[in-house]
Amino acid sequence: MYFMIGTCFFGPLSVMALSYFKILSFTRNHKRRLATFRNRIDVTKETDLAPRLRMSVEETKITHTLVIVVARFVFCSAPFVITMILSTYYSQPIPRGVDFGSLLLGYANSMFNPIFYGVRNAGFRKSFNELYSKRFTCVKNKRTAPQP
Repeated sequence: MYFMIGTCFFGPLSVMALSYFKILSFTRNHKRRLATFRNRIDVTKETDLAPRLRMSVEETKITHTLVIVVARFVFCSAPFVITMILSTYYSQPIPRGVDFGSLLLGYANSMFNPIFYGVRNAGFRKSFNELYSKRFTCVKNKRTAPQP
């Protein structure tokens, strides 16, 4: 059971947190390097950089997206972990519907990812539409058909 909890919940959660921390720190460092290059300022002077290095709209959107993805993962995976713990330590069996529902909720997290990224990212939406317009010619023909 502890192996499953570590593998199915805390393993992915720690990998996601570390990866997203690296993404955010890379974005922040890249912005600092751009500010240094553009303004020829000394990076060691934090007081000079503070007004210029506030979070931009893109950084705020990235941060919100990553927080929502991690929170959704916890929300979708926690019921499965809780039912696994309860089934081990609770003497009565967990109802089959609750057990199956928690498993489906965990799988639904993977289904929500492309939908969520598609809603939040215009570039992803564009690529997604291009992919499916090549697959389904009826979608492509509707979009490129001349309007009367």
